[in-house]
Amino acid sequence: MKNKYFTKDERTQLEGYLKARMPKREIAKTMEKSLKTIYNEIKRGTIALLNSDLTEYEAYCADFAQADFLEKQKNKGAVPKVLRDQELLNLIQHKLVKERLSPDVTIGTLRKEHPEKDIPCTTSLYYAIDKGFIPGVSNKSLLVKGLKKKQAIKRVNRTHKSKVRTSIEKRPEEILDRNEFGHFEMDCVESCKSDQECLLVMTERMTRHSFVFRMRQKTEASVIKCLDTLECKYKHKFKKIFKTITMDNGSEFLDFKGIEKSLYTKKKRTTTYYCHPYTACERGSNENYNRFIRRYIKKGEKIADLSLHYIKQVVDRINHYPRKILNYCCSAELFELELSKL
Repeated sequence: MKNKYFTKDERTQLEGYLKARMPKREIAKTMEKSLKTIYNEIKRGTIALLNSDLTEYEAYCADFAQADFLEKQKNKGAVPKVLRDQELLNLIQHKLVKERLSPDVTIGTLRKEHPEKDIPCTTSLYYAIDKGFIPGVSNKSLLVKGLKKKQAIKRVNRTHKSKVRTSIEKRPEEILDRNEFGHFEMDCVESCKSDQECLLVMTERMTRHSFVFRMRQKTEASVIKCLDTLECKYKHKFKKIFKTITMDNGSEFLDFKGIEKSLYTKKKRTTTYYCHPYTACERGSNENYNRFIRRYIKKGEKIADLSLHYIKQVVDRINHYPRKILNYCCSAELFELELSKL
């Protein structure tokens, strides 16, 4: 594999294979490396040794090869931080592979958990991944490669087709700042074409915490039923938690009166706003959460075949995922903190 360096463990493994007289082609296949790479590595680490009768013989030595590698890395420039500390390398690998964290979140959480260590920056970690320094991690295994610059949200001045539903243009400007708790975005994650079931996703804009419901059908009645469930759960606090809900113009969201109507009082339980057509960026937090869901529930996968327990596990994992935008806190913690203030 291109730019894939041997690690210390792999060199030890190679030494064992050679002592066992395993054919080099089989070694290359087992270690998932090209035959040329195996020959080059053997050439690097082959040294002269002495038998008990003081006769010389040549053999591959993993320790010598590793020392030679590190020495040549010094000549190329500064040794990457991830190569200087094997324990740090193992921690980074665990975060990326086992916990499936992004490189940036990996760096943020390690700085919190291990302040005594010299943790590299996010850019350095991406470089290490590009060069193959992290065993088992490549750009293909990352959810999103690289850092994207956040684009400024531009106000789109369009005339809303509906004269009844409230356009996002009439939504208070301060909601855009995300400084106030209780403003949600709502959307559906669809199943495969043969399956009518879908997931209703409601994302709170400030904390990024989301509620996810499995709906048997993508209908107005199903959406209202989910909101009724939340109102039954939070009772009089519902109106303080769900101050506004912003959604697209999907057919399942057309009954704005049903969405706003309270089970307990004649007053509205929330206020609804509708995005401009084909403008998903007006529900940015919602779209980002849906992308997280697609990491565990692939597009085209039949939602009806998934258990409620599995869906709950996915939602809990996303809500407890540390985020850079939240100073590496998770949305579940911040949401509970805001609830305690009500």
